[in-house]
Amino acid sequence: MDFFASNLTRNNYKTPFERNVIQHFGLLENLNDYAFSELGVNDSRVNHPLIVTECFASPDYCRSRLFEQLFECYQTPSVVLGVDALFSHYYNTIAQKELASTCLIISLGHMTTHIVPMINGEVQMKDIKRINVGGYNSFDLLYKHLNLKYPQFKQKLGQTSVQAIQENLTFVATDYAEQLNYFQYGKEYFNNTHYLNRIAFENDKITRANLQKEVSEPVILEFPSNPEQVVSMEEVRRKQEMRREQAERLRETMAKRRDEKKNQQVEEVKELEAADAEIEEDESKAEEILKRLDFETHDELKKRIIKLKLKLGIVSKQSLEEEKVSYINVPDDQLTEKEQRVKMRS
Repeated sequence: MDFFASNLTRNNYKTPFERNVIQHFGLLENLNDYAFSELGVNDSRVNHPLIVTECFASPDYCRSRLFEQLFECYQTPSVVLGVDALFSHYYNTIAQKELASTCLIISLGHMTTHIVPMINGEVQMKDIKRINVGGYNSFDLLYKHLNLKYPQFKQKLGQTSVQAIQENLTFVATDYAEQLNYFQYGKEYFNNTHYLNRIAFENDKITRANLQKEVSEPVILEFPSNPEQVVSMEEVRRKQEMRREQAERLRETMAKRRDEKKNQQVEEVKELEAADAEIEEDESKAEEILKRLDFETHDELKKRIIKLKLKLGIVSKQSLEEEKVSYINVPDDQLTEKEQRVKMRS
């Protein structure tokens, strides 16, 4: 089990199959290594012919990859591929001496179910049907149901535990509807006291007597629960005080971050205003200054200054709107170049 524990841990394990078709050959190699190790194959190669089962209509790509792994990695002398359902049918017909049989084979797989018609011992390949429902679906339903109903036991209800519950405590009902009624009503369900018609009562009494022999008793599974812990008032006050201290530290941290951000914005405004004044004084330096500050145009620089001033509360949005409106009715020759640009933007 050392190899299995180190390479295929419960948390990292993933099946190499997708709908009964091999998809992950790296994981398949890990499984084969473990299987051959448990079978006592300690040599670097497998010196035994192998019989490998597959599902119907397995893709040629999967077969070629499987052969490549078995022949090159394990150096097996020979490999035979076959369908397990047909192997089983052949074995059973050999026992009954009915090789040329006409029947319908239902192959219940892990994730799929195949319905295989056979006429006079020949499989009708074109009429085979596949249903994407298998034994895994019942396990998956039980696993999700238990984890949804008992979330407090999610750590204990792992896949291994649920699989053990399914294998040891569940069963297949002979009559599903009657089994559900028996679970709901118990043995009183078979007393037939709800019938008013005497003939129907007597006729159904015989049927229910036979059904009562086929239903199974319910299995009651109880999970251990921890007793409720009694918390003292002192402990409650201590936790409340701890939460208040954490909240106060969080508020202080957020306030500190806001102050740091505000200081950075103030410094940025000062730097941008100095650059703006320098451009106003000497426009020949505009391209160099804008490139240094990572701006494309002078207007973009001014917009950034206004945006920062609005965030810092240095100017209000209303005062900016009033400033724009006040320039509309003023002739351009009475405005400075800066005021003219403001008027154009408005």
